[in-house]
Order: sequence, then structure tokens, then C-alpha cells
Amino acid sequence: MTFSRIAPVALAMGVLLTADSASNAASTDPLGHRLTLSLFEYSGSQGESKVYFSRFKGILKDKLEVLVEELPASGKRFDYLRALALEPQGESGLRDGLTTEASVQDYWSRSHSLLLFRGVLSADNSGPYFAQSRVYMGDLRGGFAQPSISVRLPISVDEYPTTSDTHSLMVYYTLAQDAIRLGDDPANILDLLSRAQDKVRDLRHRSQLPPPIEQLSKALESAIADQRTRVAK
Repeated sequence: MTFSRIAPVALAMGVLLTADSASNAASTDPLGHRLTLSLFEYSGSQGESKVYFSRFKGILKDKLEVLVEELPASGKRFDYLRALALEPQGESGLRDGLTTEASVQDYWSRSHSLLLFRGVLSADNSGPYFAQSRVYMGDLRGGFAQPSISVRLPISVDEYPTTSDTHSLMVYYTLAQDAIRLGDDPANILDLLSRAQDKVRDLRHRSQLPPPIEQLSKALESAIADQRTRVAK
């Protein structure tokens, strides 16, 4: 995503807005897990296209609500995931006053978010809308080369499974990296990584993986190997 230069006063105002928004965004957890997915308003989501942004947000929210049920029956090991939340509530997104990579990192840290969703809403030649998203993982990127990943998420009934599985892959992967950060039981971490691996298989079964998702898949495989080594010790 390209950021333009802005005046110092505007930058200061943007930082102030960012800090205020971040203070309200975090879904708190007594053990320190990151459980908030922060969704910003996408460029191009005005007028008629705003309906598609609302649909996109609905896809993300619906998937979060069933995430825990996808994990193995495990007592209360993953009960904390029931606090996963998409912010803000309602149909809109957060105002995007983030103008530099440093401000994105700062928001991610201050808001204690798991992921930040930012991007552009668009359509190809009057075709279905899609969300070209830059999803920020911050320090939870693990073996992925960059702190953010660029993905194209379709907003259509026919391609709902692709958008849903791509979203789930990123959530499971970063939840696992967050559990690694907190020193969680390797068996729990492996369960999260295994679910992410299932999503990769589902995506690959439908079509060839886009390069960024292929790279994330490789980082995922590396994380699984590391955790299996820890379990074996």
C-alpha cells in the first residue's frame, strides 16, 4: 500500500485518532492473548459498494463465531477463543488514519490486536466485488518474511469458501504464533497450526495458491516442525 507525505499537523491528528481508536479496540484476556481483529474502512467502500463492505465484514464475523467449534474437543483449553472479536461493531469499519508502516505497527501494539485488516474494495469489469486486503500480523508473523500479507478476498456467494478459509488460515496461524509468544503448551499450539494446515489443504484443493498464501503455507510448515520437535523432547 502506498502512503503519501502529509503535513506535520495532519500527522499529529492522525496519531491522535489512532491512539484513541486503539484504546477502545482491544478485546481483553487475563492471560494476555491477542483476541481482537481490527477492521478498517476500505478505500472504495462508498455509495453502492458500501453494501459489499458490509457483506465482507459479515463473512469475517460469521467465521469467528464458529472458530472454536472447529477445534478438537478439548475441555476448556480453547475457551479463551470465545472472546475473539471483530472491531468495530456494526456495519462500518474503523477510520483509517494510519499513514506509515510505523503508525500501523504502533496501532497494532496499542490495540493489542491479533490482526489488522486494511485495503481497497474493487471489482473487475463489472464483475463481483473483492476486498484487496493487506492484513497486518505484526510480530506474530513467525517465519513469514513480512509483517503483513496481501490477499484478495472475493465477496460473492460462489467464492465464499475461499474467503472464509483464507481468513481462517490467517487467524489460526497468528493465534498459534500468539500462543508461542505466551509459552503455551506445544500440544495446544499444534492443534491451532493443524487447523491452519487444514485450511491450506482446502484452498489448494480448489485452485493454485496465490504466492503470498503459498509463502504463508511454508512458514506454517516450519512452525509445525518446530512444535513437533518440542513435543518430542
